[in-house]
Amino acid sequence: MTINLEYLDNLNNKRREILIEQIKNTHDVESLKKIPKSEDLLYYCAQKRLLELYNKPYKEAEFVVVGNRQNKFSKLLVFEGNSEDIRAKKIKDFLKCTFDVVFDDNNFAGDSYQLAMYAAVYALIYDRNIKENLVFSGELKTDHFYTSKFEEKNNFCTKNKKQLIGGEFLSITEVKGKSFKPRKVLIWAKDDDSKTPVGFKISKIGILPKQSWVNIIKETASKILPDDYLALNGPSTFAFGLGAELGSTRSYTFLNFDDSTGDYNPITATRSLKEINNKIDKINIDDTNVDNTADKNINILFYFASHAPKPPTNKQNIIIEAKDKKGFIPLEEYGEIVRQINSAINMIKMQYKFDSFNLVFSMPVGMAFLLGWAVGKFLNADVYNYFPDTSQYYKVFNLKELGH
Repeated sequence: MTINLEYLDNLNNKRREILIEQIKNTHDVESLKKIPKSEDLLYYCAQKRLLELYNKPYKEAEFVVVGNRQNKFSKLLVFEGNSEDIRAKKIKDFLKCTFDVVFDDNNFAGDSYQLAMYAAVYALIYDRNIKENLVFSGELKTDHFYTSKFEEKNNFCTKNKKQLIGGEFLSITEVKGKSFKPRKVLIWAKDDDSKTPVGFKISKIGILPKQSWVNIIKETASKILPDDYLALNGPSTFAFGLGAELGSTRSYTFLNFDDSTGDYNPITATRSLKEINNKIDKINIDDTNVDNTADKNINILFYFASHAPKPPTNKQNIIIEAKDKKGFIPLEEYGEIVRQINSAINMIKMQYKFDSFNLVFSMPVGMAFLLGWAVGKFLNADVYNYFPDTSQYYKVFNLKELGH
């Protein structure tokens, strides 16, 4: 579609509407570059369209303006660059980053746009999506945002069926918690991107090596945000390590893949997984042949999937296994089973006084993540992974290494 640039010489509302429609649908880059900055809304639309055509990331946020006998909503657009606009300085300094910004209407006063700018820039940096129908208003103070005329702005937003993010003392944590959709992050432990599901941010780690995974686990965990929904295309051993590395100070939601339906179903790591008691009715603990006077290093084999694990070393073995339904354990039972496994590990530590453990997993990926989250990084345990190409187990990390 062509842009009729002649309309710029004698603009009226009708011509402006036509130009906006043309801008939204054009592939004419040179004409887009000719839209003048003085035409706020048209320039905004042109910059947005250029970003789309160049396939460059951007984020938009809306803020509310009241007063001057007119209440209105305005938008800002942020993208990669280094804006010389003085209005960007405070957010640039606060987030210690650079960006470019364009407003669709520059006819406003005050600093309440800063909350919208912060939300948009944060979304750009961390690849977040702002929730629909949100409007922002707040001036950045030292460590929080303050919204002037909050009641008036809130009433105006409510009347227009929009939700205002603001307040007299709005912490940064509250802004993050209220403003963004959770990301769905799929950790991809393969060397290709075939059959990656739609709607996920893919975090590629490639084929896992037959050597230490400590740095891979730590680097992967460092990119995960507290409200992310996590999924893994990879071994349960890695899921266990990732859960341990993320730790139990925050709750996390894991999306467990169901082979039978192709769906990703959520399970949540909560403090209840760490409750230790003697109620053990969903698992068996086979310690029949354990000699308490022997070497204080022992293998623990977790048997909850359909394939039987094998000892990774020549030490004694304890098998912790599902009482039934191996390979077909319902998702709703994962939490209680993990709690019982964690209790069993603590009972074994107390009863036998072992110094160290060797762990191997035949376990659903989601269950392994929950168990790692519950066990944490303070068990002296070498974790082994089975590699089908060599039909052998290799030590890939020690839990305590994750704690350093």
